[in-house]
Amino acid sequence: MKRVLILFLISNFFSVQSVESISNREVELELKLKTLETQLSYTKKALKSMEENLVEIKSAPPPVGFIYTQLPRQPSPSEIWTGSVWEDITRSYAGMFFRALGGGSAAWGSSQGENSPRITEVYSKLDRANGGSQVTRVSIPAVGHSDWIWTGDDMPGYPHSLVRSSFVGSGGEVRPKNYGVKLWKRV
Repeated sequence: MKRVLILFLISNFFSVQSVESISNREVELELKLKTLETQLSYTKKALKSMEENLVEIKSAPPPVGFIYTQLPRQPSPSEIWTGSVWEDITRSYAGMFFRALGGGSAAWGSSQGENSPRITEVYSKLDRANGGSQVTRVSIPAVGHSDWIWTGDDMPGYPHSLVRSSFVGSGGEVRPKNYGVKLWKRV
């Protein structure tokens, strides 16, 4: 009998604590659920606002005169802003790289010709045994061979021979790796 009474008291004690614990946990979970519902409501409102803004942006194209740069594998402006008219102005700037003003750039609105570091002239100097000297200059064309220029004589095994050199310009341009782009103007 004692044993039954002790078991009865223990089970009632734990049941009261369990009920209180469950009740506290329910209140805590309800508060968290209300917080999540509030956050979800704000998120839905923000998403709806973004969708409305996107529709507004797509339906209101940029102003007339706006320049759009189309990169490879990207949509044209008329695909983005349907119903608007765009003129392809790429030919007006064909082959040009764009550079911020300053630091050796051309003046605003001016184009700057190409330039690359290359050897443009070669000089040869002959010093004579009697003290005289002679300087020969040869210009190197951007494309093709230069004139021959004397560079030495009496090669070993070939007495009284002359050594002459000619230089070749490739005509290649110095350029970074690049993509061609299209330029569009809203009309």
